[in-house]
Amino acid sequence: MLLLSVGCRHLPALSPSEGGLPIGYRLPQPARVSINIYDAQGQVVRELLHAKPAEAGRNREAWDGRNEAGQTVPPGQYTWKLLATPGLQAEYLMSLGNSYPNGRDDWRHRAPGTHGGPTAVVADDTGIYVAASCTENIENYLLKMDPAVTNRLWSVLQHVAWNGGIALASANDALFVLGNNHDIWRYEPIGICFPEPPDNTPAPATASGA
Repeated sequence: MLLLSVGCRHLPALSPSEGGLPIGYRLPQPARVSINIYDAQGQVVRELLHAKPAEAGRNREAWDGRNEAGQTVPPGQYTWKLLATPGLQAEYLMSLGNSYPNGRDDWRHRAPGTHGGPTAVVADDTGIYVAASCTENIENYLLKMDPAVTNRLWSVLQHVAWNGGIALASANDALFVLGNNHDIWRYEPIGICFPEPPDNTPAPATASGA
């Protein structure tokens, strides 16, 4: 990522025929470039470029002296800042859904939720957490996968029937769950692998509600 901040000279009144104020920059490699124009108070007056592909080497843009509304800005001191990044790339990890195996006594722990499917996902260095929106309090609503998304580390039964998780957050080795009844539950510690839970066991981590 390349970040440039350049102070421009005092901007006089510009007419459309002048072609605008030139902005030149050099890139070490091809990138997507964004440029904002700021006034003397540090407020953005114009987003000149937004993730525009640009080649390595010298590049040149021009600002016509207008703000986002198309109005000519008054004479004064203006600054432009440039952000160049390689852009974002998406990588497929998994598809969320419920898949309960037949003929197993522990089927309730094998997928998140029954009456509501997966609704929230969060990840940290120790794994990926998936919560479902609604259960009957007889099957898990929350599970943790390993970072490779190949093994389930633990599952959690819901504490209240017909409740579930609609939002997740991970911080300081604890997992926070927002329930659909607006309760907040905290599970800790979360960085360990719990043993396989038998049927109808309570949550494998210490949970507290707020």
